[in-house]
Amino acid sequence: MIKILNDPKKFRQIQLVSVVVSAGPIIVLQQYAKLNLFWVAISLCTGFAMALYLRYQTQLNLPKYGLWLLPIIFILLLNSNISTHPIALSTQALLFTFLGLNLSYRFLPQRKVNP
Repeated sequence: MIKILNDPKKFRQIQLVSVVVSAGPIIVLQQYAKLNLFWVAISLCTGFAMALYLRYQTQLNLPKYGLWLLPIIFILLLNSNISTHPIALSTQALLFTFLGLNLSYRFLPQRKVNP
């Protein structure tokens, strides 16, 4: 998997497909119920935090289940603060989290692959 992410051509294709696949449902759900800009920023930051957690998990001896706690805590906080359309807004938040996770690989330094 790391070899694919380090290959620029394959990575760009994977990134383009994943952005298009996640942006489509976001646009459709935005017509039904709009997610607040604050929650969009928090969900993108959650995705970036997940990428950092994945990157430094082995170096810092972090538990494996912690990766799943970040989006669960985020969705619980979101659902405690909204009153209407929780499914549409939670889906948008998860898709924005996926976008943050995907786009964060552009900004993180690449790992070296052992041949």
